[in-house]
Amino acid sequence: MRAKLDITQEQLANIIGVSRQTINAIESGRREMDWMMLVITVLFFLRMSIYTPELAEYLEIDSDDSKG
Repeated sequence: MRAKLDITQEQLANIIGVSRQTINAIESGRREMDWMMLVITVLFFLRMSIYTPELAEYLEIDSDDSKG
């Protein structure tokens, strides 16, 4: 989803309040997100209207409205 928005790891890290190294570790599977990081990230992507069809279904959002 980060790539769909064309933002860097550094930019996402700044948005959710973590280091770029943390984003890198999460994306490479060396670390899991904590609950707060997950919530902030999901809210950011929802605000940008970037979500998966599965998330749209869960949130009862019309998936035709999604960009992702």
